Amino acid sequence: MLDTNHIKKLPNSPLQEVVFEVFLEEEIDSKGVPKVEKYQFAQGLFFHKIKDEFPVHVTKKHNPSIKIYPSIRHQFWKNHNTWPVVQFGPGLMTLNDTEINYEWNKFLPLIKKCLDTLYSSYDNAIKVNRLSLKYIDAIEFKTKDVSQQLDFINRNFQMNLKNNFELKGSKQEAINIHQTFNLDSLGHVSFIISSGFSKNNLPSLIWQTQITIDNSKNEIDILDWVDKGHSVISDLFKQTITEDFYDSFK
Repeated sequence: MLDTNHIKKLPNSPLQEVVFEVFLEEEIDSKGVPKVEKYQFAQGLFFHKIKDEFPVHVTKKHNPSIKIYPSIRHQFWKNHNTWPVVQFGPGLMTLNDTEINYEWNKFLPLIKKCLDTLYSSYDNAIKVNRLSLKYIDAIEFKTKDVSQQLDFINRNFQMNLKNNFELKGSKQEAINIHQTFNLDSLGHVSFIISSGFSKNNLPSLIWQTQITIDNSKNEIDILDWVDKGHSVISDLFKQTITEDFYDSFK
C-alpha cells in the first residue's frame, strides 16, 4: 500500500500541466446569446490588477462576429512564454502551470491571487457555474504501438485492460478509458487514460485526473474546495499506480 503523505515535489514527475478553471455565469439576451458587457468592462481592470505579477499580455485572435462562450481572449505571462500563465475571457478564467515550476504550496497562493483579481474586476457579484482542477501526466514511448501501452498499463497501473474479442484484420491504434466517480459535496472526479502525444510531440500514454463541481461558491469556499480537491487528486494519483511505478518518480 502506497503512503498517501504528500511529497512536496516529485523530482522525476510525469506531470505535463496543471490547470485550475473558473467558469462564470453570464446574463443571456432575448436571443439566448450571453451578454458580454460586464466582461468587456472587467477585462481592463483585470489586466491592470494582475500586471505586476503577470506583466506580459497576449491577446488571442478571435472573430468578433462569432460568439463563442466561454472562451479565452487574453493571456498573462510571468515573462515571455514563461509559465505559469493566467488566461481570461468571457465566462472563463484559468491558471496553468507545468512541472518545471509547479509546487502546490506555490500554486495555491496564485489561485488566490487570480480569484482576488477576478472578483474585484467586476462591479457586481459574479456567479461561479463550475470549478475544475486538472492534472495531466504523460509517459513517452519510442513508437505508437498500442500493445506496448497496454502492457505498460497492466504492469504499472492498478487495473487490467484486456479485450476478450478480436476484430479480424485490424490493429488497435488508440486507447481511451474514462471513469467518473461521485464525491458528493466535493463534486466529481474523472480519471482518463488515453493514447496521445507529449509536449515533446512524442507518442505517449497520457492520463488526466480532474475534479469538478457545478455549485456556485464564494471566493473563500472556492479556496477551501480547491485545497481539498488537490488532496483527493494527490491520493488518487498514488492509488491508481503501483508502488514501483510511483517510486520511479522520486
